[in-house]
Amino acid sequence: MKKFDATNENIPLLGTLLDQSLLKDKAIMDGFPSQQAFQLLDLLRGDKLIRMIEIRNSRIDEHLMEEIENMRRTTKVQKQDIKIINSTLIIRNISSLAHYFSPESLGNIITRNKIQFQKGNMRWNHYGKVKLILKEEALKNLQIDGQFKELCESLKHESRTTSLEVSAINMKLKNDEFRSFLEGIKGMKHLENLSLILNSKIVRSTEDISHFCLMIESLSTLKQLSIGLAFSNKGLELFKKALSCLKSLQHLHLDFQSCKQVSDEGLDHLKTALLSLKSLQLLSLDLKNCDKISDEGLNYLKAALQFLPSLQSLSLHFQDCNKISDNGVSHLKTPLISITTLQYLTLNCSWCNELSNEGLHQIKTALLSLISLRHLSLDFTRCDKISNKGIKNLHMGLTPLKSLQYLSLNFARCFKVSDEGLNHLGAAILRLGSLQHLSLDLTKCDKISNKGIQHLNMGIASVVSLQHLSLNFNECSLITDEGLNHLQIGLASLSSLQHLSLSLNQCTNLSSLGLKYLKTALKSLILLQHLSFDFTRCDKISDVGLNSINIGLTSLKFLQHLSLNFGWCQELLKKGLNHLDAALSSLPLLKYLSLDLTWCDKLTNTEFKSLADSLIPLISLQHLVLNFSFCQHVSDEGLNHLRNVLSQLTDLRHLSLNFSGCGKITNKAVNQLKDELKSIPYLEYRQSEFV
Repeated sequence: MKKFDATNENIPLLGTLLDQSLLKDKAIMDGFPSQQAFQLLDLLRGDKLIRMIEIRNSRIDEHLMEEIENMRRTTKVQKQDIKIINSTLIIRNISSLAHYFSPESLGNIITRNKIQFQKGNMRWNHYGKVKLILKEEALKNLQIDGQFKELCESLKHESRTTSLEVSAINMKLKNDEFRSFLEGIKGMKHLENLSLILNSKIVRSTEDISHFCLMIESLSTLKQLSIGLAFSNKGLELFKKALSCLKSLQHLHLDFQSCKQVSDEGLDHLKTALLSLKSLQLLSLDLKNCDKISDEGLNYLKAALQFLPSLQSLSLHFQDCNKISDNGVSHLKTPLISITTLQYLTLNCSWCNELSNEGLHQIKTALLSLISLRHLSLDFTRCDKISNKGIKNLHMGLTPLKSLQYLSLNFARCFKVSDEGLNHLGAAILRLGSLQHLSLDLTKCDKISNKGIQHLNMGIASVVSLQHLSLNFNECSLITDEGLNHLQIGLASLSSLQHLSLSLNQCTNLSSLGLKYLKTALKSLILLQHLSFDFTRCDKISDVGLNSINIGLTSLKFLQHLSLNFGWCQELLKKGLNHLDAALSSLPLLKYLSLDLTWCDKLTNTEFKSLADSLIPLISLQHLVLNFSFCQHVSDEGLNHLRNVLSQLTDLRHLSLNFSGCGKITNKAVNQLKDELKSIPYLEYRQSEFV
């Protein structure tokens, strides 16, 4: 396809214009003047083969944007599939971009192009509400182009914008830029949803915090507020007044991660603000790594939580707050008992080393009152004082939750948990007849054996309503093939299961026989859409095991997402990958594929070509991740073959390749792959400098 030559006085025939502009399923306008751009858009109306539009080196005003949108609606092109690169966009308001392009792609549009703001009325005031997403790269680009203050001024006139999300974690702003930005947001009189993730390079002083709080205080229409900011106790003292003014607020998310200056005093200020938010339905508070917070701080939270009568969702994250003990959890118990409307509860106390079985006893007492609970997530990673007794307490708290649909429990690195603990978990799950989602993480609970899997399986097998199951037993080296035999019996009864994730990383006593048992289970899971297996460093697994998985895959006609990790399984040879060809060809709906064969160093170009050929039938594939790092016998020959296959996958939108340590792959082959696959929107290659 040739770039349009603007110096040519002869206007090309319409057929020639199409020939110049179409590349497979993509329409490309490169340097077109307005007349030819409008002609091409008119020709493309109703073309159902077009999946993507790419505009380069052009000058685009709102009239042309409107014509692009009108054409797009007659095709299969989605908003996120419109790419604009190295062009100048002339707009009256940032909402112009938000209307014509997807909120998620707005950042890329601003980052890759030059924005010019033009005064005047909007072309499309009759359109509805607008959601703006401004990411850091986009803001930096506007700053570099000298358009940042123009952006701030335009925000004041965003009469249709009801949702604004801004992320600037590493960005620097001068004082006048920051104040202009705040003034711009203050002018958004119809804002209902505001999300701001800022950093200490932007909000540097008490004066900055004061201006920030005045901005928040002015947004009386806010219903949802999400703030990520490095507050101090003094900052929270100022913030409480602003927060108290938001009488209509329903959702509040505060992210104070790693705010080392926040202590119990800060939570006392927050308590005062929360007491005034009587309409609050959702509260999420993230205090990860705030290591000055102690049990006293949770006592302040207790005083606020018990006076939030409409609260339906509560999420509290205290990861690495190692001054929190069982007494702190006891403080939380009191308000939890009183919030009868609560349906969603998340409590993350991972790495709070002072928590013990007594803390789980307090949680049990609270759960006994939360009979309306539908979603429960508890994380006690590395709380190594917790033992089987604590899980027994939890078992008694879970049993009455007849409405529970989602359960996530994390006891990773709780080294005292053993088969007895899994017996209690299995007994609890047995009674949760409404459960649809179950996630258990018991990573490095190395006292768990096949007997524990058998106990757990008795509970899992009874929950026939289960649709999502995730089990992590990484580094539980006592689990053998017998454990997978127990598990497959339970899996076979879950005919409604749509999502299965099983991680047995470094369970070194597993062999191919265990995968044969899983094959039997897969044959019963015909509704499965998402499957993930991780057998990293299970070095007794050979081609026989991979072939068993391949046979099981042929039954999964509805599978859309597949992730297989056999890294460091060095017994994998030719036969396993050859059989993968037949398995993948039976998965017509597959959109996501991830395959990790790191350090499977017996693989050669022959096996690699076989794998590449297995991708050819995957015509719906959109996301592909291949990791062959340190497969040292793979060379340019294998990569070139893969390149030729990938060029046939026209729906592919995300490609990630890792060939680190493959010394036989040269830069020449990498550059050829880069050039051939440049139409893929997201392309990542790890081995050379190409990303």
